[in-house]
Amino acid sequence: MHGLSDPSIHMGFQPFSKECKKWRVDDSEQHHHHGDNKNNGNVTTTKSRQEGISPQLFYCPSQDDSSSYYRYSIVRNERMMRKARKLTKDAQKRRRISDFYKRYSTFVLESFYQEFPLQDLAFAALDELREHFDDLYHGRKDAKRCSGDETKKTAEASLLLLEQTTIMQKELMWDEITPRIFAVETSKSGKRKYIVCHLGRFMHSYWRLCAPHARHFYELIREGDPCRLYFDLEYNKEANPQLSRDIDANRQLMEQFIQQLILEIKDQFNIDIRLENIIDLDSSTKSKFSRHLIVHMPNGELFRDAMECGVFVKNFVGRLVDEIVTGTMGDEYGALKKYFLVNSTALPLEQPQAEVHELQEQKQDQCQNVPHHCIGVQKTPFVDIGVYTRNRLFRLLGSSKFGKPASAALRIAETNQFPFPQDFGNHKFYKPDKEESHTEV
Repeated sequence: MHGLSDPSIHMGFQPFSKECKKWRVDDSEQHHHHGDNKNNGNVTTTKSRQEGISPQLFYCPSQDDSSSYYRYSIVRNERMMRKARKLTKDAQKRRRISDFYKRYSTFVLESFYQEFPLQDLAFAALDELREHFDDLYHGRKDAKRCSGDETKKTAEASLLLLEQTTIMQKELMWDEITPRIFAVETSKSGKRKYIVCHLGRFMHSYWRLCAPHARHFYELIREGDPCRLYFDLEYNKEANPQLSRDIDANRQLMEQFIQQLILEIKDQFNIDIRLENIIDLDSSTKSKFSRHLIVHMPNGELFRDAMECGVFVKNFVGRLVDEIVTGTMGDEYGALKKYFLVNSTALPLEQPQAEVHELQEQKQDQCQNVPHHCIGVQKTPFVDIGVYTRNRLFRLLGSSKFGKPASAALRIAETNQFPFPQDFGNHKFYKPDKEESHTEV
């Protein structure tokens, strides 16, 4: 056992020590003795060591040589460690990539994403997907209630599939499997395709696979579906040069409008909201001021549908206009009193009579619940009241209208105080036009 554990004996050489000279003398004598035996006809011969590690790499015969061998050993060990670390890092990277593609393949097989040319076909697919979604989430309850073994096994299997999917998608955006419907513009004429999918699958495709210049997507707020409170604020800059050139006036207009909105929600629903509950998005261009507000109630409260949301907005706008005209609005809302009613876009002379009539009807709808004596021919609220219709399309963050440049995409406003995720911002998806960046409001 001692021979196996002692590396010097295992290597076939004697360790160097103070008596090295004595051992070397003895060894030389043995060599001469063997040589005599060979000459005498004996079979005994001396075999020189051909393999193994030189003992001088570990035990140096002189002080001068020891430092050089020591340095060589250190350098060699460092090289070996660097190579080992690189191999380990590459192996871990390959393992992560392999695991990612396995999870992604499983996610694609288990999730749903399909495009439809017609809205009715998309609605039918959405209803079926929602029914399947409800079966998954209520599988545990169904398993407890049902008495048949086959039905119970089916419900439990559905629940297990849902739990496994949730675990697999835990660290990615794939964890959201809520059924949703979206639309994408495919031409300047307004032609669209409809997408029925799981939300996580859509977000993966939208943010990771779709190029910024090709994002023309809208969320479809289906009739009867609950929705958040939202606003579309806009005015034509050419028709309102005084307001469009005054950055402070625009900022004050938005701040005072939001303050009035907070008071209105408190008065109507007894719900306290702050600026952190309001998503402020901007899609302004050189010729148009455009902002979108989306209100996230503190406890997740929703309106019954977009139509009910529109009733609240119309009453709110009507109150503001009435206070502005009658002079009952406080002096602290100076910008709101001055700029809430903006000049509407003038109609081109060559515009067809049918389109003129259509725009006049749209204007009358927008001025509903607004006192008629205070609305001039060229004046209208900068709140668009015509966006609360059935099956309404609402543009997504990062998307632009078809035919518009990517710099016109809907992005996060500079005044936004809603807490987005830490690493998420306009720099992730938005590239402003250099010529327009300094003119944007």
